[in-house]
Amino acid sequence: MSRRAGYILFETVVAMGILSISLIVVYNGMNQALFLRSRAQDFTTARFLLQEVMAKRELELEMQPGSGQGTFEGEDARFQYRWEVSKVPVPVPPLPPALTEEERERFFKMFKKYMGKITVVVSWSRRGLDYEIKGETLIPPERLWLPEEERDA
Repeated sequence: MSRRAGYILFETVVAMGILSISLIVVYNGMNQALFLRSRAQDFTTARFLLQEVMAKRELELEMQPGSGQGTFEGEDARFQYRWEVSKVPVPVPPLPPALTEEERERFFKMFKKYMGKITVVVSWSRRGLDYEIKGETLIPPERLWLPEEERDA
C-alpha cells in the first residue's frame, strides 16, 4: 500500500511540474500578445500624429527652409516629433529632339530647378525600446520662400 502512495505522490509532482511549465509558456505568450497589441496601437497613434504635424506645415502659405521639434500633450505626451522644410534640387530632364525652339524656351521659362520638401519624424519609447516613423512630402517651389540668389541657383 505504501508503494502505491509513493507512486501517486510522484505522479502528482510530475503533473504539477508540467502544469507550471505550461502556465509559464501561456503567461509569456499572453505577455507578448499584449506587447504586440500595444506596439500596433503606438504605430497607429504615431501615424495620426505625423499627419497632424505634416498638415500644420502644409497649411502654411509660404515656408522657409528650417526645422523644429516638439512633444505632444495629453495622452500622447510620450511621443516627440521633429520636422524639417528643405530645398530639393530637380535636375533638368532630357528634352525630346523634336521640340521647337519656342517650346524649349517656354519649358525653360516655366521650369523650376528645385522643389520644397517637408520631412516629419515621430519617435517614442516602449519597454526601453525606441521607435520612430518618418513621412515626407514635396511642395511646389512657389510655396518655398528663398532669398533671390537661391531661387535662381
